[in-house]
Amino acid sequence: MKSPIFNSVFSLAILATSGVLFAQTAATVPVGAINITIAAGSASAPKVSTFSIPLRESVPANFVGQASGRITGVTATSVSNANAGWTAGALSQAATPHFIRITSGSATGRTLQIATGTSNANTASTLSVLNQGTDLTTVGIATGTNGDTYEVFPGDTLGNFFGNTTLGGTSAAVSDVVRVHDGSSWSDYYYNTTAGQWRIGSVPVSQNNVVLRPDGGVTFYRRGTTPLEYTLLGVVPSTPIRVVVKNAGSTYLGNVFPVNQTLGASGFNSLPGWVNNTGSVKTADKVVIFDGSTLNYYHYNQAASQWRIGSVPVPLSNVVIPAGVPAIVERPSAAPGVTTLVRNLPYNLNQ
Repeated sequence: MKSPIFNSVFSLAILATSGVLFAQTAATVPVGAINITIAAGSASAPKVSTFSIPLRESVPANFVGQASGRITGVTATSVSNANAGWTAGALSQAATPHFIRITSGSATGRTLQIATGTSNANTASTLSVLNQGTDLTTVGIATGTNGDTYEVFPGDTLGNFFGNTTLGGTSAAVSDVVRVHDGSSWSDYYYNTTAGQWRIGSVPVSQNNVVLRPDGGVTFYRRGTTPLEYTLLGVVPSTPIRVVVKNAGSTYLGNVFPVNQTLGASGFNSLPGWVNNTGSVKTADKVVIFDGSTLNYYHYNQAASQWRIGSVPVPLSNVVIPAGVPAIVERPSAAPGVTTLVRNLPYNLNQ
């Protein structure tokens, strides 16, 4: 598993919550750690666990160019910094994906994967990005000498996150399975021990470079008979995070902050166009959370101003979403396109 380097210099302010630790470092951004446990299962009864990656990786010491700076230009699918000094093509390698996150202005917290492949290779000053269906010229990014700021950071893949630490085999039927949603469909991956690579189904093609988004969720089906433990180390979010949600169908969102949050404080129902339950549970938008054994479908009851499950008149706004646990947003509407959800910072880093 590839993990960011954990900064060894701490100030006095440290917060620990349910296995989560983060700290404010002197004159640096906050850094922290979060533990993920994949429960043991069996060959006949795989155990399901879910997790997300709320801490971003630290920028390596050998990074060339401005890992943070000001945006001087933007198109529908690219972001530029005329003074960046990046190495052409270095941030577009499929095996070592990178992201760019906007850190000021109207688009603060929007996280964009830098496109990979020779046709999308970055230049010394421009990054082609996957815009998740949103024209970047429409989201309010300011450009120029006083443009909005950004940060570039490494991302994770199946290959560099899990490596060969999972139970592998010659097919998904006998192996641990990692399920990922790519924005349109679900895919199940397993580690093929014969080929020494991650694969999907019977297709003899490496899937090592499948990206695990820092704002996405992962579902793990464990057939191994012992638990797996992963410690994620990295930089704690210090701004609100903007995530893209489909207007229809399912979106798998990570818990983008390394702390517990209640359903009421999560802000899901603040998504523009969110459909509350005004008399029909079926047509209402849902937040689906796996509690370790059951998928729970929550909707927001408008008349009672509270989260509920089904028709049971019990307030559930205080249900806790544990740090690192993702959620599926399900929207029954057939509306096209995507909408941006703002996840506000749930802690104060200035204390």
